[in-house]
Amino acid sequence: MIDNSKLERNGKTYLVIDKIPNSDFQYVYFMNEEDENDIFVRKEIQEENQKYLVGLADEQEFLTAMKLFQEKNK
Repeated sequence: MIDNSKLERNGKTYLVIDKIPNSDFQYVYFMNEEDENDIFVRKEIQEENQKYLVGLADEQEFLTAMKLFQEKNK
């Protein structure tokens, strides 16, 4: 289930902890509500008035997303 604040994945609930705009999309940061060390990032894109979450292209994009997160949340 996806809504504005959480996502159910593999029987675990992940909360949205941040969103950072980046050109044509925004990065969405999720944290497991039971394990704060369990974090993942997705891109939220919009096509034809629909929003979708998609995976990151590679490790370099993940590092870029994490750098943006760290800079924003110093």
